[in-house]
Amino acid sequence: MTASVKLFQVVIIIEHLIEFSRLAQEKQSAIINAAISVFAAAGYKKAYVSEIAKGAGISKALVFYYFGSKKALYLYLIGYVRDLIMAELNTNKINANDDFFDRIKEIARVEMAMMKQHPGITHFINSMYFERDPEIIQDLQQLNAAGVPAREDLALNGVNFAKFKANVDPKLVVNILVKFTEGVISSNKSALTFEASMDEFEACLDLLKNNLYKEEYLG
Repeated sequence: MTASVKLFQVVIIIEHLIEFSRLAQEKQSAIINAAISVFAAAGYKKAYVSEIAKGAGISKALVFYYFGSKKALYLYLIGYVRDLIMAELNTNKINANDDFFDRIKEIARVEMAMMKQHPGITHFINSMYFERDPEIIQDLQQLNAAGVPAREDLALNGVNFAKFKANVDPKLVVNILVKFTEGVISSNKSALTFEASMDEFEACLDLLKNNLYKEEYLG
């Protein structure tokens, strides 16, 4: 695919999304919630646009009119969910805490509270981790890689690195915690049981803190 063709496709997608943004907020929410529900329940391949349209109370043609394709809608939802989570974290001023492990605990608590409030989003995020459809897998990998800098910034910006022992790489600690979270998700394929796993996660953080912080910062 040539660069000019890709650019044309991007322009088309943007034009569709502009039309979607002009809808009343209530109608936008209805479409988003219906799409999240269908994708979460069926996965990408078996999610039918007709079911999304039915859930949103609109025609199938209108779904394509606003998003252009099922794939474009799916990618839009990923961005929507990510922005929603980041907005909630920013509202809670996560960066105000300069202790790394305390901040990670705050992030986990805020995300858990938000997902309890929006269970559909929880199931959608869960389904993304197990999505392997060839039409979408490369995009998911690219989006995950693109999100690494923002994730690191949220966890590390403004942190007091002097608390860590010498030769400890905080970025590596972030990666360890990401892998831990993915492991929790993998062990709860039916639904994310964040509340049940929170004690275990905080125990993991306390264990790392006790081993990676200098003695004077413990207690």
